[in-house]
Amino acid sequence: MERIGEYLVRRLVGEGGMGKVYEAEERLSKRRVALKVLRPELARSEDGRRLFLNEMTILAHLDHPNIVRSLACTEVDGQLVMALEFLEGHTLRELLTQRGRLDWAEALSIANQVASALAVAHRQEPPIIHRDLKPENIMVLPSGKVKVMDFGIAKVLEALSRTTTQSVGTLQYMSPEQIDAVGVDARSDLYCLGLILYEMLAGVPPFESASPRELLNLQCTAQPPELPEDTRRGLPRGIERLLYELLEKSPDDRPGSALDVLHDIEPFAPADGIPVS
Repeated sequence: MERIGEYLVRRLVGEGGMGKVYEAEERLSKRRVALKVLRPELARSEDGRRLFLNEMTILAHLDHPNIVRSLACTEVDGQLVMALEFLEGHTLRELLTQRGRLDWAEALSIANQVASALAVAHRQEPPIIHRDLKPENIMVLPSGKVKVMDFGIAKVLEALSRTTTQSVGTLQYMSPEQIDAVGVDARSDLYCLGLILYEMLAGVPPFESASPRELLNLQCTAQPPELPEDTRRGLPRGIERLLYELLEKSPDDRPGSALDVLHDIEPFAPADGIPVS
């Protein structure tokens, strides 16, 4: 069995542009973890390694039921390694691929839990901005609980990308200010939450194009299209209004904080919470 530091690797769970994720077991405690190993070229910068370890140390103290817990971070044989709580479930991307779109109550439950995670991260000092919020980074557990993954990773990759060809962020889920590189704050994450909520309700993102240049232009200048008529039927007006406020191009026109989003969602939530099928 392969060993990475103090972890025994069980199997490869996934692989992406950032690196590989394994199901592993902590050798002494026998605790099952998700082991994220960043690509070797991302660890070649001394500044990059220091930023990674600093950022992950901050995240280790970010404890919230809707945020994947960071258990440890370390460097093993030149590789940057994160140990995270292991989750059984499906990413929101997998759910949308299987089902096309979600009914509004289920979509609202997911958006509500993501907003709860953002509210806690954004009120840290300094605020922790996700920067790469997308369906692939949202895990839905069998119980309906939602866990947001990869807080802080985009910030690390952005710094490392100065010396590598690693792309940062996902064009489909980038705010106008990210694209224009004019400074990012918590309201950028709220724009991305709007993109995700729209896709959950409509089954497709509001802006699509095979051309990256055209997609960037749409994100920065185009108004989001109306939701399909059968989606709007039965959808509370307050939720539709919130959706388009989240998708405002100017950060000043969006809700001021994730707490404001939670406040706007609260009237539409049943007393016992919104179940997720």
